[in-house]
Amino acid sequence: IAISEVNKHALAIRNSIHPQKVDNIGDITCANWDHISDLDLFSGGFPCQPFSALGSMKGFKDPRVKAMYAMRDMILDTLPRYVLLENVGGILHSKNREALNRFLSSFYPSYLPPTFITSNPNDLGWFQSRTRVFICLSRIDQPPWEPRVTKTYIQTWRDVVDSNPDPKHFFKGKPKSRIQIVVSENSKKFECITRRGITAHCGRASWIQHGDGFRSPTTKELFHLFGYDPIPKIEMGGLISRSSFSMAMGNSWHVGHVANLLK
Repeated sequence: IAISEVNKHALAIRNSIHPQKVDNIGDITCANWDHISDLDLFSGGFPCQPFSALGSMKGFKDPRVKAMYAMRDMILDTLPRYVLLENVGGILHSKNREALNRFLSSFYPSYLPPTFITSNPNDLGWFQSRTRVFICLSRIDQPPWEPRVTKTYIQTWRDVVDSNPDPKHFFKGKPKSRIQIVVSENSKKFECITRRGITAHCGRASWIQHGDGFRSPTTKELFHLFGYDPIPKIEMGGLISRSSFSMAMGNSWHVGHVANLLK
């Protein structure tokens, strides 16, 4: 029915993947949603930097949490039947718990108490490793949503790797001490990938052997890593560069993981 997106690169990628164009209400903190009603599902991930170990770790004192409260306002105004919110595991840290409980209590009495799902796609059989916390809400007049995540299949690096990688679709790196994780046929998971991690040759991200150095995943490999099936066709160039694609994918949900959760 509608989306809220402020990043033009992410929006271009979404529009390239999804032929159906929908209303973009823009910045959630100043959006107008008066025309939106009768929603089955509201889903969204609010900024993770306040809660991530790689972010500010200021928790609810970080000004970016205003997006979180704006999402709550839209939910309470439109009262969707079900709600799926997402963030990193750090949001459940003890120092954030009191403020998180206050935030969630503001959904009462319109919604039943939330269900928390902490899950990693790698635990369910996908190659990508990325632990996430999902907060699931059911409107008080709806059957309670009791989401379950189940192991689906075993995805290996052989299922993911691009046999003929296009240099326009990946970043190259020279051997550096910070590059610690290099995938191979025997690898069991691919660590979280972000654009900043690629630029910094982050030791927490997985790299791929390439010639006498290393490379990041290609566009095709990233789609595989994030559970897309079939693999979308996407035209690189213009707004969709390999940099913007890596950044958008690094901040996106694992679609196979979330499809499993919603099933």
